[in-house]
Amino acid sequence: MPTGSARLSGAALAALGASGVAVLVIKGAALAEIVYDHPAQRHCHDIDLLVAPDDMERAVRALGTAGFTPASASPDYGPSDIRLDHPSGL
Repeated sequence: MPTGSARLSGAALAALGASGVAVLVIKGAALAEIVYDHPAQRHCHDIDLLVAPDDMERAVRALGTAGFTPASASPDYGPSDIRLDHPSGL
């Protein structure tokens, strides 16, 4: 059974796919799939996704259906970055 972060990652990617939003999974979540025997072995505190600028609004709406909500800006993020939080802390 997937861990919490793996389960939420799956829900987020399913919501994006159902909405027709193409994404590229990068950083830790990508490594979990590529390097580890079982993705759940690589704990992640976030999911980094690349989304085309024209798809950003649709992606935010799709992720909202999976329980993610816009977060306040962080100094670590650039002007074109969007951060969403999940009630679980992801």
